[in-house]
Amino acid sequence: MDATVDDARNRPVGGADKTGSVGGADKTGSVGGADKTTSVGDAEKARASDWFRDLRDRICAEFERLEDEQTTGPFADLPPGRFERKQTRRAGEGEGDQGGGEMSVMRGGRLFEKVGVNISTVYGALGAQAQRSLTARKEIPGLADDPRFWASGVSLVAHMRSPKTPAVHMNTRMFW
Repeated sequence: MDATVDDARNRPVGGADKTGSVGGADKTGSVGGADKTTSVGDAEKARASDWFRDLRDRICAEFERLEDEQTTGPFADLPPGRFERKQTRRAGEGEGDQGGGEMSVMRGGRLFEKVGVNISTVYGALGAQAQRSLTARKEIPGLADDPRFWASGVSLVAHMRSPKTPAVHMNTRMFW
């Protein structure tokens, strides 16, 4: 089912179903005419989630390649680090499926003490605390009336074995 966004508020129009899809659109995916709305449907959400998963896979492959290539130095005798994966589920306010993700963690490698490359796709309704946090610096018109959201992203944290090398932390998200 397509989701439709009210451009004035950049918020979904219609009701969310249990998969996080937002309805209220006609067969063309628009409400109120094409000049007033932008459609974002399940295909676009799936494409974003797939893009973050592919990005995670490429990042993990590069970290493992670096581990394989480290054949000299004080930790060269260790086995190269490998990622272990674990599924996660979102336990937010409300009931039913609210999405989840996958943690990818490497520990005790030749170059990296610990690396986490995590992905998630979550949805539901923002609770009161989350709404306050989002609006702490800027008001979001209509949020109190329609707190539904959908988000997907990737997070990376890398701690190298060398204390002379700084840690890395990066996040990128699509929040709609």
